[in-house]
Order: sequence, then C-alpha cells, then structure tokens
Amino acid sequence: MKVLIFMCIFMSSCLQAEQVLKEHVKNKFTKYHNNIRELRRRPPLKWSERLAADAHMNVLELSVSCFVNDTGNKGANILQVWGVRPYTPSKVIVSWLREKKSRSVILDPEKKFIGCAYMPCRDRGSFATSVIYVCHYSEKYQ
Repeated sequence: MKVLIFMCIFMSSCLQAEQVLKEHVKNKFTKYHNNIRELRRRPPLKWSERLAADAHMNVLELSVSCFVNDTGNKGANILQVWGVRPYTPSKVIVSWLREKKSRSVILDPEKKFIGCAYMPCRDRGSFATSVIYVCHYSEKYQ
C-alpha cells in the first residue's frame, strides 16, 4: 500500500487518482445495474462507499502498469477501454453483460451492495490512453 502511494506520487498514471466519483455518476452506476437486475427479478443494489474505496484501490493498482488481463472475479468486474473517449456507466455495464462471468456477478441475487471507480492511464511504451473501470459487489458491506 505504501509503495503504491509512493509510486503514484512520482508517476503520471496516478495523477488523477484522487478523482472521486460524483454523486450523479454513482447514481448512474447503481441505476443501470438495478435496471438490469430488475429485468431478471433480482433485488436492487445499494451504493457502498466502502466498496467504492476498495474499487478505487484496485484501479490505482491496475493503473500503475496500465494493463488489465482479467475481467474480474466473483465479487468484482473490471474493464479497460482503449481510445480517446471514456465509456458512460451504461456502456460499461453493457460491456460486462456480454461476458458470462461478469454478467453472473451483476445478476447474483446474493449481492446487495456495489461500489465503483475508474481512472485513466497511459501506456508508457505506446503512449496509448485507456480508462480502467472497476465495480466491487458484496452481500454485506454498506
């Protein structure tokens, strides 16, 4: 943790690490997840600042290398989008719905809380820009 913070101070990929999701972006991530869950008769998710903080730390770690080789795990979804324009929350969720593993996390009826974060990063070799999106899901965090 201390090493990551030290690296962020001296690396340009972490310059926007302090970016906190604005209330309307939190609401959009929650709303779009819940729209999909409602269609599948799943209970709605509630926003969790703790999960958002966990997602933020995850994004910080991934932004150091600016490389994502996994789409997430049982309690998280991860997406890296290359190009100039970042995705909207709805487009991020649609991308996850196309992947079976990510879709099952979104639709898991046991999940009750969500927290998301995102951050741009730049690949040092090619200078290509991407945005990394992460959402964490849980049964218990509030």
